[in-house]
Amino acid sequence: MRDTYKNEQLNLFPTQYLRLGKFTAKVKMSLTLAQSVTIVQQARSLTGLLNWADLPSKPQRFDLIASALPTRLIEAAHFTPACALIQAEFSQEPTRVYLPTDMAYLSGWT
Repeated sequence: MRDTYKNEQLNLFPTQYLRLGKFTAKVKMSLTLAQSVTIVQQARSLTGLLNWADLPSKPQRFDLIASALPTRLIEAAHFTPACALIQAEFSQEPTRVYLPTDMAYLSGWT
């Protein structure tokens, strides 16, 4: 049952665009099937933007995007000591993407 959609094109985004915030900014969304997804335990710097409020385990070093409201966005997050990361490999560039396994939507808010 798990491979039912493997050979079919699956469209999870009916509009293909996502509205960003309360203003009219939007971004086009697309899905790419990962070649493999594994969990690795290592200290590493992550590329891309992360939402500070979505990270229960905070990185030790990062670059802060100060103008990102209503929450803080960070980039070049470095997690030490080694932590559990999701490693997804794709056939396109970048070939590997890493994300913290404990990320959750607004996890720091109670």
